[in-house]
Amino acid sequence: GDMIPDDKGGYHTGDIGVLTGETIEVIGRKDSVHVLKNGIKLDLASIKKRILTDEYIMDCKLEIEQVGESEILCAHLLVKKGSFSSNSDVYKRLNMALDRFERIKKFDYKEVWFMDVKEKIIEIIFMTILSIILFNLKI
Repeated sequence: GDMIPDDKGGYHTGDIGVLTGETIEVIGRKDSVHVLKNGIKLDLASIKKRILTDEYIMDCKLEIEQVGESEILCAHLLVKKGSFSSNSDVYKRLNMALDRFERIKKFDYKEVWFMDVKEKIIEIIFMTILSIILFNLKI
């Protein structure tokens, strides 16, 4: 719909700008929405949230990269070690929950060992028992 001005006649677009003379230069946004040069709006926080619903993707950082005249969405991922057998596996899982215009075009990932809380508690108990046994053997 049409935007409604505030009581001073201003429109709240969510853009952050710098006024130079009579020109306003948009330098960013107040929210996580990024407007590409082709006019497509990407809500990076929403995209990240949907990517992180995948049980094998532990964290991600999204950024927009300039490639020639185009802008593409890129992702840097932390994934559970051994979760993916190939880059195409990662690509499919990464874009599964995204709309066509939100798809990640370029990504890199680092595999990390993952333990859930139960596994970590078991490891701590095991290491504590092992330490006690080793300490008692030295006495």
